[in-house]
Amino acid sequence: MLDPHKYTALLLDADETLFDFLTAERQAFTQLVESFGYPCSDGMYARYHEVNRACWKRLERGEITKVSVQFDRFTETFREFGYAVDPVEASRRYREMLADCSILLPGALDTVRALSGCFRLVIVTNGVLTTQTKRFHASAIRPYIAAMHVSDEVGYPKPDRRFFDTVLTREGLCADECLVVGDSLTSDILGAYNAGIDAVWVDASRSGTPTTALASIASITELPGLLGLL
Repeated sequence: MLDPHKYTALLLDADETLFDFLTAERQAFTQLVESFGYPCSDGMYARYHEVNRACWKRLERGEITKVSVQFDRFTETFREFGYAVDPVEASRRYREMLADCSILLPGALDTVRALSGCFRLVIVTNGVLTTQTKRFHASAIRPYIAAMHVSDEVGYPKPDRRFFDTVLTREGLCADECLVVGDSLTSDILGAYNAGIDAVWVDASRSGTPTTALASIASITELPGLLGLL
């Protein structure tokens, strides 16, 4: 159990921590492919998911730009399946379709509601500002979240410590009074470590991989118990 009196704010990742991004991604990608008049197979979605994740990892490492992420994932996937699609138009349509998919993970709403009575809750997420903002405002957790910071607007992606430094400055918080909670070792946990902030890893597969996080949980629903609220 962590000391709940140490923290005044929880910096919560969005996708696969609070939001069911995998379901939203699949729905949006299927709609995208079909909007161009092509069928979308399980194999095509699986390949897109793989390419998309690889692009975001490269962005985290500073190897490509955010613009490259938005276009390259569609260029590569559609080319492999022999579909003629403008990647710029594909990116525009996909962002609009994804923005309409605001799906919370099971138990996320009740958990956020419980935590909001004891901590300032701040969402810290990578992604496109307009897409993430629309998904957030359409969700039931909105009343319980004090603020949201998106890498697109902050100017740096997680795990760059400048992302977290900017968030702390904007929120008037110190690193030692915050706890980062997220599912990505290379984004959330590494970013927290870089910024000198305590972290809890959401390890949905219960892999038990060693990390710099203070603790690991299988889902956000375990966080109140870890903080002694149950």
